[in-house]
Amino acid sequence: MRGRAAWGHRRRETADSMQRSGRAATDRRRQRGGARGQLIVRVLQRDARRARARRRRRRIQTATPQQPKEQDMMKKLLVASMVAVGLAGCGAMMGGSGAPQRSVGQAVDDVTIGTKLKAALAADPQLSALKINVDTTQGNVRLKGEVKTFALRKKAEDLARSIDGVKSVDNQLIITG
Repeated sequence: MRGRAAWGHRRRETADSMQRSGRAATDRRRQRGGARGQLIVRVLQRDARRARARRRRRRIQTATPQQPKEQDMMKKLLVASMVAVGLAGCGAMMGGSGAPQRSVGQAVDDVTIGTKLKAALAADPQLSALKINVDTTQGNVRLKGEVKTFALRKKAEDLARSIDGVKSVDNQLIITG
């Protein structure tokens, strides 16, 4: 039983002693074990070098994580586009070009006009309030949807014109019948 089992035991002892006392244990092992001892020392030194290299690589990787250049460029592009959209939205809110100027009172008036028109369409048995969409902006009413006849299309337009505060009616109703 002095073969390989004893060899492994000696190697473990050598590794432990090298960790405790460093180079002195290496020198003692070389002197005591001859060629076999030198081989063990070389293997242990190689393992120690590899462990140091692994620790070094790990430190470098955790210290400066690097991303692929494509991913970095995509992030920059995404941030730039979000900033551009945000600035465009702020410009529209502040009265920039293209956005209609509306006060809070005008917005309330538009909602009131739309509600009155929807109620009038729902009260009429021939017109379907569910199939007619009403959009109101600054007193201008847009009717979209479907009606069965031309007479019902004209009737919906007349209902919209009869409500107080309506400036114009854009009738985009489609005749299906």
